Amino acid sequence: MLRSVVRSTSDIIMVLDADGTVSYVNPAVERILGYKAEELTGVEAFGLVHPKDAERAKRTFSEALRTSGDQPPVEFRLRHADGSWRHVEITNNKLLDDPSAGRVVSNIRDVTERKQAEEKLREGEERFRKLTEATFEAIVIHDKGKILEANHRLYSMFGHEAEEVVGMNVLDLAAPESRDLVRKNVLSGYDKPYEAVGLRKDGTLFHGEVRGNATTYWGRSVRVATVRDVTERKRAGEALRRSEGRFRQLFEHSVDALFVIHDESREIVDCNREACRSLGYSREELLALRLDDFVLEILSEEEKRQRGSSTPWRRALAGEPGTIIGFHENEQRRKDGTTFSVEVGVGSIDYGERRMILASVRDITERKRAEKALRRSEANLAEAQRIAQLGSWEWNLKTGEVWWSD
Repeated sequence: MLRSVVRSTSDIIMVLDADGTVSYVNPAVERILGYKAEELTGVEAFGLVHPKDAERAKRTFSEALRTSGDQPPVEFRLRHADGSWRHVEITNNKLLDDPSAGRVVSNIRDVTERKQAEEKLREGEERFRKLTEATFEAIVIHDKGKILEANHRLYSMFGHEAEEVVGMNVLDLAAPESRDLVRKNVLSGYDKPYEAVGLRKDGTLFHGEVRGNATTYWGRSVRVATVRDVTERKRAGEALRRSEGRFRQLFEHSVDALFVIHDESREIVDCNREACRSLGYSREELLALRLDDFVLEILSEEEKRQRGSSTPWRRALAGEPGTIIGFHENEQRRKDGTTFSVEVGVGSIDYGERRMILASVRDITERKRAEKALRRSEANLAEAQRIAQLGSWEWNLKTGEVWWSD
């Protein structure tokens, strides 16, 4: 019975003499190491051991010869018949019924596949560690909220030590006002990103963007969540909204008509209430128009030639955003067909992700009428003096300038 058990066992059973020579080995050696049993009988067993493991193998063999108790298992490498190395786990025990008490029986188990799996696992864990430590996001693996593992970024983000985090509930990392939201997403397995308020160990809060996904961890179906600190982004977004709100208030309450115009198509991208009032269009109607639909150019051909390519429009695009450059005059046509004189200042503005033209338009109809009346009054005065054969002069006592009539 004993012979049958030894011959049929899946492990190698090897009996070594006191000098390490193989006196017996069972048939399992051919399956594991590729040698026939008779090939190893009479051979020194230490010749099969990897050079780096030989000293440890001899030491454990000597300990087995000196003591009669069970020896702990030891791992080292044995050479296969094809020249490769197999990882084995060996338990050495003194052969108790041997009269000379100078032999050792070794139970040798092939653990190569286990070692390869462990090595792959270590490599995978090392890659995972390097990946998770290189990222700016906190990563936490949890099972229904109980934290199983996390990266160093999470420890620094929340201010906890590593030993404090494992075993915690992810709800403990959320501010009270966000716990219901986090609980809902944890229980539902929600995969889309959402924002929650994080709670640091010192009680301070921050805004985090959370993403969750299902994964397998040591054979268990768990969830992995990433947390990105978006506090600065939230602050910048809030500051931008406040800035846009201030801009919109100034834009809408300006006494001048304001237009944001596409620099190439000349389409109206935005306008304020004064623009709608002065032209008689609704906002929707104006946004469907181009600049040429209501602007009447009043420059003569000679003036156009003198300006050449150096138009206010081109200078505005080349200038600093938000700077209104030199004003010019033209006329605009209202929705009802009437026209009026305006003074226009143009500048560039960053609108969305594109540089646009900002036009500030002021109705100068009354000023034009006053200038015309002044010119008429001056002409009447000059004519009256001519008829009366009178002359006049004016002396500016501050500047010393003198003006003479004809």
